[in-house]
Amino acid sequence: MANRLFINKSGQTLTVRTTTSDTSAIVGYIYDREAYVYDSDAGGDGAFNHVKFLDASGNFKWGYLNFPPDGWSTSCISWPYKYNVLISGTKYSTYLLRKDCKAYYPSGKYWKTIPAGRQVATNNDTMGENYPYLKSIDYYQGDSGWERVCGNYGFVDTGIRSGSRYNKIAFYGGW
Repeated sequence: MANRLFINKSGQTLTVRTTTSDTSAIVGYIYDREAYVYDSDAGGDGAFNHVKFLDASGNFKWGYLNFPPDGWSTSCISWPYKYNVLISGTKYSTYLLRKDCKAYYPSGKYWKTIPAGRQVATNNDTMGENYPYLKSIDYYQGDSGWERVCGNYGFVDTGIRSGSRYNKIAFYGGW
């Protein structure tokens, strides 16, 4: 499964259903400027899209966007906190952590907590396969500048399970 962090930039509220049928039950909505996880391996060709989102009851759950409008599939890479931040000779997009966020090794084992107000750097929209609320990162802003995460990459909890709107999510860009 290739999970990716997307933002609804359609200007519309997206209806999420239980299956790919437009007559299936509605399980929730994804609002404009709200983050969600898109399963790009599920196919759909833009018609039937497997997504994980935060519903109105606070449940982080899977559902389907069926025939969504233009702008539904905007990658978080298009809306970073800062563009072109030079770190170790490579330009990265950075994202602001609004809350203390736990960081993890690629295995999913806890590594450390990155304090609120710091930034993390990445050039992808990849989310965890087994933990789709974790965002792949390459660097984090430490006490003395940019520091490489554990190994070549790690993951940080986006906070999407408790807040996914632009004004609530812990991992924030410019959406």
